[in-house]
Parts: sequence; C-alpha cells; structure tokens
Amino acid sequence: MIAAQSAAFASQLCFFLATRACSEHFIPGLQFSLWNFVRYNVFGGGDSALYGVEGPSFYMRNGLNNLNFILPLGLIYPLVALLDLFQVTGELPYLLL
Repeated sequence: MIAAQSAAFASQLCFFLATRACSEHFIPGLQFSLWNFVRYNVFGGGDSALYGVEGPSFYMRNGLNNLNFILPLGLIYPLVALLDLFQVTGELPYLLL
C-alpha cells in the first residue's frame, strides 16, 4: 500500500511540475486557476455584470445534476477513509481528538 501511495504521489508531483513549467512559460507568475475560478464565481471577485455570480449551492446542484452518483461518492470519501483507518488501527487518529 505504501508503494502505491508513493507512486501516486510521485506521478502527481511530476504532473504538477510539468503543468507549472508550461504555465510559467505562457503566463509569468504563480497562478492558481481553480482559486481564480472560485474567487470570481463564488465570492464575486470579478465583474458580475459580465458573467453573473452564483453562490456555492449552485455548484452543488450543478454537480449533482452533471455528475449523478460520482459527486456524492466523492463527498463521502473522507468519512469512508476515516472509518477505514479506524477499523485498521482500532483507534481514531490523534488529529481528530
């Protein structure tokens, strides 16, 4: 299991570094597209007359509509992972106490 996690982490790191290098080539400076999207659309950081601004509930409804059963599974995954950890170790992690 540790080997699989290490391989997953290494592949994510390689993907992140390649994406970061490509992004830096075309757009200088550190940019986080997901944060820019959330800041503009959810928190209203941009001009709402251009595209409009939707609240967080819109994205949950839209996600449920477009992703059907995948979104609820993704939302309950942290709970399932925590329960699995509890079942394996027999005690809750100290961070949750």
